Amino acid sequence: MNRKTYVIYYEWPNTANNHAGMAYLFRTLKMHNKKEMQLIRIPGRINEWGRYMQKVYRYFLVFALRLLTTSSDKILFVEYLGNRSGNQTEIAKKLIEYGVKAKLYGIVHLSASHLRELYGNDDYVKTGLSQLEKVIVLGSSLQGYFISLGFQSKVICTFHYVDTNYYKPAESKANNSRLRVIAMGSLKRNHNALREIIASSPEVDFDVCMGNTNLENVFNDLQNVILHGFLAEDELLKLMQQADISISVIDDTIGSNVITTSLACGLPQIVSNVGSIKDYCNESNSILCESNFEFVAAIEKLKNDVELRQEMSKFSTEKSKDFDILNFNSWFVNNILVS
Repeated sequence: MNRKTYVIYYEWPNTANNHAGMAYLFRTLKMHNKKEMQLIRIPGRINEWGRYMQKVYRYFLVFALRLLTTSSDKILFVEYLGNRSGNQTEIAKKLIEYGVKAKLYGIVHLSASHLRELYGNDDYVKTGLSQLEKVIVLGSSLQGYFISLGFQSKVICTFHYVDTNYYKPAESKANNSRLRVIAMGSLKRNHNALREIIASSPEVDFDVCMGNTNLENVFNDLQNVILHGFLAEDELLKLMQQADISISVIDDTIGSNVITTSLACGLPQIVSNVGSIKDYCNESNSILCESNFEFVAAIEKLKNDVELRQEMSKFSTEKSKDFDILNFNSWFVNNILVS
C-alpha cells in the first residue's frame, strides 16, 4: 500500500531560510523521505489577506486534499492551534466537513498558559483536539495539559530538534574579560524580571537579543547590556558561540529553539524552572531557578567557577545530541510515516 503524509506548514519570517524552525525541519525530513511525504507551504503573507481571500484559499486547499488523499494517508498540521499560521485548525474542520478520509495529525507548539490566553478557556482547544487522530507535543507539560482535557489516547510526546551540524561550539573562542551572558527569545519571556537580574549583576556583561521586539525602554539605562535587534542566523550563531552562558527568564515553555540551539553551542543554561524545561535541562548542564534571587546567585556561582562552567558546557553539547535532527527523523519515520 502506498501511503503518504501531507505536511501543511507555515514559514515564520524570523526562521525563514535558516537552520531552525519547523519549515527547515520538514524540508530536511522530506529529503530523507521523498516518496512518503508531500509538503504544502501556506503562503507567508496570508495574515495580510482579507477574510474572504483566506476563506477561498482554505476551500481550495480542502478541495485539493480531498482529490489527492485516501483513507491510508495522513495530513499533518505543523502549527495546529496557532491560528496566525493559516488557521490550520479551521482547515482541519473543513476537511472533516467535506469528507476527507485521511487521518489528521497536528503539532501544537504553544504552552497551556499561552493557549488559554489566546482562546479564553479550554473549549476551543478541546474542539480542535477532537478533530485529530493524534496530537504531537514537544514537551511533557503540554502533554499533561491535553491529558487533563481527556485526550490521553491521542497525545504523542517528542522533543524539539536542533541541527547540530550547524549549531555547535566555536572552534576557537575568545577569552572574555568578564562573564558574558546571552538572553534570546520573546515568547513567554519575563523581560522585567530579566532587567532586575541584570541590574543586580553589574560585573557581568549581557547580550540581549530583542528580535522584532523593541526593548530599549526596559534596558537602555543599564551599562552592562548590549541590545541586539533582529540578527541574521550566522550573526546570532557567532554571538552564541562567544557567550559563556545562556539565560532564559520565562513564564512557561515547551520545546524551545533557544534552549536546544544554545545547548548545542555548549552553553550552560540558567533557566526558569517552569513548563517542560526539565525535558531539556538537568543539573549537569543547567541551573534551574525559582526567583530573581536564585538567578543572580546562579550567575555569580558560574562567574566564580570556571571549571564548573567548562564541565556544564561539555554536558550541554552532549545533551543536545539527543535532540539532533537525524534523531528526530528516525522518530518521525517510526511514529508517523510508518505507524
